[in-house]
Amino acid sequence: MITKSQKQLIKSLRHKKYRELNGLFVIEGLKCVQEAIKNDLPLTQIFCTDKFFDYFKKQTELTVFISEKEMEQISFLTHFSGALALCRLSDSLPIPISGEPKHWNLVLDEISDPGNLGSILRLADWFALPTLWISKNTVDVYNPKVIQSSMGSFSRVRVFYTDLDKVLSQTHLPIWGASLEGDNIYHQSFPESGWLIMGNESRGISPGLQRYISKRVSIPRFHPKSTVESLNVAMATSVFLSELRRCIFTR
Repeated sequence: MITKSQKQLIKSLRHKKYRELNGLFVIEGLKCVQEAIKNDLPLTQIFCTDKFFDYFKKQTELTVFISEKEMEQISFLTHFSGALALCRLSDSLPIPISGEPKHWNLVLDEISDPGNLGSILRLADWFALPTLWISKNTVDVYNPKVIQSSMGSFSRVRVFYTDLDKVLSQTHLPIWGASLEGDNIYHQSFPESGWLIMGNESRGISPGLQRYISKRVSIPRFHPKSTVESLNVAMATSVFLSELRRCIFTR
């Protein structure tokens, strides 16, 4: 059973203001809730219809049965899945970069589309990049659309909203930036460690961060008559990370 106040609380969590006020965010969908349990996220409640109730009841006492009508009332999805969980916001702080982590770090500058951020979380998870460094004005990682499109990867990739200017000014590792005017990504030799900056969907990397870039790289357009202006930032990130891993692992 779900109470009226719980319904109101869940609906309010669509907005960042109320997520921060209540210290909670919503995880929706079978896969996402499964991954949250698997990775020991601090869940406070799981609401399930009869479709998944028995399954989740065996895993945790936090499971509460609700009707399909009630699920439809609280779901953020066009087609609700039958499983929705509440989870406490992470209070982890950014790790220090002194000592220079010996891996590649993905930097996201002013990404505005929640679907793009969710997809990039999946990519970071797939290509084993443990940390995302994100500008403070990038879309909130706890946005329901980000959580949903990450398909559980939000539970495995650390996300730090921070002052990117301060972070990048302290590093001694090479900083690469995605740019339409950059060098062909397929002609590069990636170093063992570094930072890769992906910029805003329409404006690219902000001027304040441009000064830190040591190498600009691009994805060549192979069709000579193509009128496509650019790639979606998540699509471009997938190409860069794939090439990065290919270069490092085939040495």
